[in-house]
Amino acid sequence: MVTINNLKELQNYKEELSKIKVWVCNTACGKSYLCDIDDRFYDLDLYRSKIKNSGEVNYEDLTIPQMYNVMGGGQIVLNAAHGHFLNYLDKNKIPFVYVYSKPECQEEYINRMLHRGSGQDFVDRFGHLIAEHYKNRVKDDRATYKIEMNSGEFVSEYIWQVFGMPKKYIQNPVNVISPMYDTVFCDIDGTLLNREKNITDFTKYVISKIKNNVNFVLVSARSKSRIIPILSELGLDKHSCYIAFNGSQIYKGNELIFDDSIKEYDSKIILKYILDYCDTQNFECTLYLEDQKVNLNNINDINQFLTANKIYKIVLSASKDVIKQNYNKITNDLINFAEISRDEDCRISFVKKGLDKGKAIMQVINALKTSTHKSVCFGDAENDISMFKLIDTSIAMCNANTITKGYAKYITDGFNDDGVAKALVKIFNLKI
Repeated sequence: MVTINNLKELQNYKEELSKIKVWVCNTACGKSYLCDIDDRFYDLDLYRSKIKNSGEVNYEDLTIPQMYNVMGGGQIVLNAAHGHFLNYLDKNKIPFVYVYSKPECQEEYINRMLHRGSGQDFVDRFGHLIAEHYKNRVKDDRATYKIEMNSGEFVSEYIWQVFGMPKKYIQNPVNVISPMYDTVFCDIDGTLLNREKNITDFTKYVISKIKNNVNFVLVSARSKSRIIPILSELGLDKHSCYIAFNGSQIYKGNELIFDDSIKEYDSKIILKYILDYCDTQNFECTLYLEDQKVNLNNINDINQFLTANKIYKIVLSASKDVIKQNYNKITNDLINFAEISRDEDCRISFVKKGLDKGKAIMQVINALKTSTHKSVCFGDAENDISMFKLIDTSIAMCNANTITKGYAKYITDGFNDDGVAKALVKIFNLKI
């Protein structure tokens, strides 16, 4: 059994470690992030929890064949430190790497938990575990290799050193830094905002470092009235450009430079379809005017309402399962009458046929007299794919779905881990 104390020592064992396909990580390591970023890794602990939550009595035993299945498929198994699992590995002489933090990392561990959105009750119960685990594991000789992490280190740093950084990950030391970038296009929900719908102080600080030399353009499915407060919070220039309703409106400061709503005829077709089909599927339908939204159920005369109002966006909301089951059918049935996308897992959005974020971005690029080669864009949802197809340096959030990630050139950390800020630091070579 060998103990590795830091990243420098790791270099001596990279070849041997790369042959070990079970890594047990006893820390706030972000295993799920690793698995989202790179499909070489498999979170067996997450699989175990799903079986347990299903009510299966033998959930511990059922994780073992799954481990062999994914190992046989060439994946590296990542697991949290469950005694049952460790005993099985030891009994069957299965090589594994045990990663845990030194006691001095406890405060950092707690801060990391809070930053990722863990509740105070969770922190109170598990915040002390660094010191406890260290005391238990430092004398434990079951692992083939032990890695004791220091303050400021992450499990991902060790794993990337051994197995290689995924090609698209933004922290990959490829040359994405360029003084030529002059414009950043950034989605809001699921990208710039964290889980609590806030912009962290770190993200605001990073943007403050570039905003005087770079056009920072917000691109959102939101309305103007819901974008303005974010512009103000970021301290962006009052003449800044921003895009609302997935490309239906473009503003330069208070000046509306592009405005287009869903055609009245198309709106009637969509709403009739929703009333005939979607009403049976537990959907809620909301119509978005320029500065107002109206529930479809509250409209007495739909034809009169559509004649009197511009409809910029129609949104169907339901549970994730209902959206997943119906998305393809709804898209196929209505594709000729609107641009359709999933803003989130529980929302389907409709805007005017022919409009999307990509086309809106192109208008902004022309207005700013820049180019796609000098631009960077960030997004997390399928309505951001049109941006990714257009901009060379396209960056998906780690929390984006697989389809969206497939169109991005790079991937950064999640929306709850300052992913936008971290990528900007890298891209603009900021000294933070």
